Amino acid sequence: MDQSSLRPLPWLPVLETGFAEIDDQHRALIEDANAIQAQIAGRGDWDKLAAAVAKMHRDCQLHFADESRLLSGSGFSDATAHALEHERILREVADIHGIVRATTNPSPLHWELAATLRGLLIDHFLRYDLKYKSHVMYYQPFGP
Repeated sequence: MDQSSLRPLPWLPVLETGFAEIDDQHRALIEDANAIQAQIAGRGDWDKLAAAVAKMHRDCQLHFADESRLLSGSGFSDATAHALEHERILREVADIHGIVRATTNPSPLHWELAATLRGLLIDHFLRYDLKYKSHVMYYQPFGP
């Protein structure tokens, strides 16, 4: 595995959606991904990796529920498609989480599988979440 792909991912302003709660959750998910990558980079303790994957899985569930609620309540035209993308990602994260949790003697392929989680999130942020950025910037769900 290329060591440059294991470096921590910084929070980038381009990822901001304009909705503070969602942006905070995105930052937390990047922290989750960085915790997983740190375990992978050092071939750390597999149980710690499994715990980090479990945390990312929980955080994705909570975040996707909040984000879907925001988008459907805001009148975002692609809210249904976005929710379907959340379901797809959750299935993938759940599958990886299940494999990681069941593994007692990880092979290099297990480590590679865990490393795919960061890419799943970043792809979603860049390809899907930025699509609703301008919509959310002008939608004031709690404003006057």
